[in-house]
Amino acid sequence: MLAGAALGTAFSFGKLMMVIAGSSAILGAYVSMMGFVGARTG
Repeated sequence: MLAGAALGTAFSFGKLMMVIAGSSAILGAYVSMMGFVGARTG
């Protein structure tokens, strides 16, 4: 929670939304790749 609080105060609102969107995209790509590998390897 401390890390989230530090992020909230470090960026303006618009920049914070960009950071959240970018990190969500990276996490989504990672999870998609892991799911694909898991499905292919059984």
